[in-house]
Formats: sequence, structure tokens, C-alpha cells
Amino acid sequence: YFAKSMEPKEGTKKMKTFKDKDPIHTHLDKQCIETFIEQQHDMLALLQIARKVDLNRTKTSISITKLITLKLGDTFRFVINHNERHMVQAMAALTAIKMKKPAATAGR
Repeated sequence: YFAKSMEPKEGTKKMKTFKDKDPIHTHLDKQCIETFIEQQHDMLALLQIARKVDLNRTKTSISITKLITLKLGDTFRFVINHNERHMVQAMAALTAIKMKKPAATAGR
């Protein structure tokens, strides 16, 4: 359920983020992208290691509560879907920036 809820698809409703996870008032710079790329390399390494583990029997806890555990395979699906969702958001933001005309911002 959690992994499917993160799948990026047309018509997906927006999800409210937790305040402590919201970067809205955070200074984001080049280091943020470098950290993201580093985390993607880490994810690939974890996926390689996970080839030797039963993804249905190994459990992981989640960051919002230790009371809920997920199968490792579902955890991977959730994180990958979550990252894909953010990539869709980033692409939409870039498209919106490209679509803006310089004249539209004149005088502001």
C-alpha cells in the first residue's frame, strides 16, 4: 500500500509532507544535488547487497514510527517510487521555468 501510494502517475493528488521533512524554508544549493546523487549510488549498492537477502522475510522500520515494519522489498519500492515522484516534480518545475517568458516577470 505505502509503495503504491508513492508511484508517480497522472492525476495523483498532492501529499502533505511532515514539517520536519519540508525543505520549503531551506537553502538548497549544488550540494543538495550532489548529496542526492551520492544517495542514489548508495541505493544501488544496497540493491546489490539485497540480492543475497530474502526481500519478503527481512523487515525494516519506518522513520515516522517504529510500530510499523515493512518488507525490505516494499521498502525499496517505496523509496524508489518516492524518488521518482520527486524527479517528476523537478521536471515539472523546470518545464514551468522554461515556459515563463521574460516579459511576464518585467516590473516585478
